[in-house]
Amino acid sequence: MVQERVSNSFSRFTPTIPLWTSQDIQQATQGKVLSAFKATNVVIDSREIKGGELFVALKGPQFDGHDYVKQALEAGAAGALVTHIPEDVSKEAPLVIVPDVLKALGDLAVVARGRSTAKIIGITGSFGKTSLKEALRYVLEQEGYTLATERSFNNHWGLPLTLSRLHPEHKYAVIEMGMNNPGEISSYSQLVKPHIALITNTGDAHIGKMGTVEAIAKAKAEIFEGVVKGGTVVLWAQDAAFETHHAQLKRQNIPCVTFGKKKADFEARSEMTSEGLKVSIAHRGKEQSLTLPTFSEHWARNCAALAAVLNVLGLERLHFADTMKNITFPPGRGNIITTDAGITILDESYNAAPMTMAYALKALEEMGKIMEKRTLAILGDMLELGEESAQYHKDLLKVPGFQMISKVYCCGAEMKHLYDVLPVSQKGGWAKDSQDLISSVLSEAQGGDIYLVKGSRGQWAARGRMSAFVDALEKYTLQSQSQSRCHSQKSEAL
Repeated sequence: MVQERVSNSFSRFTPTIPLWTSQDIQQATQGKVLSAFKATNVVIDSREIKGGELFVALKGPQFDGHDYVKQALEAGAAGALVTHIPEDVSKEAPLVIVPDVLKALGDLAVVARGRSTAKIIGITGSFGKTSLKEALRYVLEQEGYTLATERSFNNHWGLPLTLSRLHPEHKYAVIEMGMNNPGEISSYSQLVKPHIALITNTGDAHIGKMGTVEAIAKAKAEIFEGVVKGGTVVLWAQDAAFETHHAQLKRQNIPCVTFGKKKADFEARSEMTSEGLKVSIAHRGKEQSLTLPTFSEHWARNCAALAAVLNVLGLERLHFADTMKNITFPPGRGNIITTDAGITILDESYNAAPMTMAYALKALEEMGKIMEKRTLAILGDMLELGEESAQYHKDLLKVPGFQMISKVYCCGAEMKHLYDVLPVSQKGGWAKDSQDLISSVLSEAQGGDIYLVKGSRGQWAARGRMSAFVDALEKYTLQSQSQSRCHSQKSEAL
């Protein structure tokens, strides 16, 4: 399985100066330095200490980073940002004491952004943010020292943590901005101050909290508020909120570049092949094409968006077709996994919303047609859909091609609504937790099967995570192969 990247820097570049000195931190936070130090990175998890980092002792509802300061220093942290000296730590330790650690982290973010000369790309949207962020990181790293949001650290602590890692020598930065409530993206954008702001799409994710797609669109448009003078916004031409967003940009006199299938500055065309998704991007009479190792059609849109960003940055020479051909996708975001026994898994286990679920089901149908194999779906809850959640889940039955799926396995309390309306012939099984459904899935597994695994990341708790199905299918295959070899060896011995 493809492993998610955690490096946040251009691997071939070695900075010539430290990221932070204790004096820098003191000036940014007005804190008290107990002992001088220099830091090369900023972390909030003591398990990520490799040597030379600033450990930020954040406090949450179920943990207190101060309990791990000693461990972090012993592991090689250069220093720590704290509100007090922990009992098990020396009074001469390399610490910076501040009244509020989270606020101090925000202070570091402000200073880091202020001193930076990097070109900043800010990304938001209902879905696809992390996938596109990773693609941009991958391509921009070919050009220079690049920072990008790690994993999905795009919230009130993740975003300042990311900016605090913005080195004076970074050339590019790709910053992801998430949201749950109105006003959040506004504050993030004004902190990030992007040169390019990109909205992947406006969909039904978080509609349970926001109420309407129109409210979501308004919240996404908050990213415009922080765009620097002379900056550019990149929009999906087929987005439901495109006209609204485009009109707002005209009023604000902010240039706009579009990507999409038709009537876009960067026009994407795609088709499913036995090798994956063949993508072509056209711009001003020129066209680039490549085949990606995925059947998730939204990657065609990602390629068009990527090409648009490169154009705005003046990096057209970094042809996406040349750089993207070797990309690996983050776990759970469209990876195609083929097991030793010939089982194919479309791994969309990271997240789910009605729109993305429909896309994934369409991809499953296309895979079944092209490969001429049996298709099965393992579907988890779509979260944050509010009072209409039950209907959203039932309506998946209406997605074109759904009836072609051989078996459907439903995981989670909300997905029970879909299971209850499934035709008997399609009912593979239902359970609230993934661990209670795995045996039913494995009992039906056959070589050549194609599985879609998709659900919301809120189910990533120990017993509920959707990625457990991906792991189980892979392990099952390996066990089967091992058992088969043992049986064969015994037969030969006889």
